Amino acid sequence: MLAQQFIDSSNDGGGAFLLFAVMCFVIVGILFAVDHVRRKATGEDESEPEA
Repeated sequence: MLAQQFIDSSNDGGGAFLLFAVMCFVIVGILFAVDHVRRKATGEDESEPEA
């Protein structure tokens, strides 16, 4: 709750939007990285069509 109050205390709200956008990009990046590691570990090839 403290972090939310800290972000919302800005006058224009630009900091909250920027933090939200950065968090979204980080989460998407982590998901892609985890999927890449999983595919590499299991030996799946991305060129094979899914059945």
